[in-house]
Amino acid sequence: MRQMSKSPAIVETTKTVVRQYRYFVNKHPKLDKKEIYRKIIEQRYELVPLNDENKYKGILDEVSDMSNLRDLIFNILWTETDLRQTGNTGITNTLRAISEVLRELGEGK
Repeated sequence: MRQMSKSPAIVETTKTVVRQYRYFVNKHPKLDKKEIYRKIIEQRYELVPLNDENKYKGILDEVSDMSNLRDLIFNILWTETDLRQTGNTGITNTLRAISEVLRELGEGK
């Protein structure tokens, strides 16, 4: 398998989210994953608020459509970066890179 080029933003965001996810799973084992995703988002933006309240509300609204950690991480990157401007190839490469990092961390399928 070819090694994907991974930007520091992708790698560090993925590592941070995985750490937070594992923390919440261990601390609150009865929470379902979408509740954990919501807590991760709330904690992330409590520490470093987004410059636009609508972006924060938007990512919280997306939680119901997130089926896995990759979706959560992608939505965080979408909210915080200029990923929109990279086109389909950039988006596809970002999703692949997130999946690769998740596998390396033991969270991928």
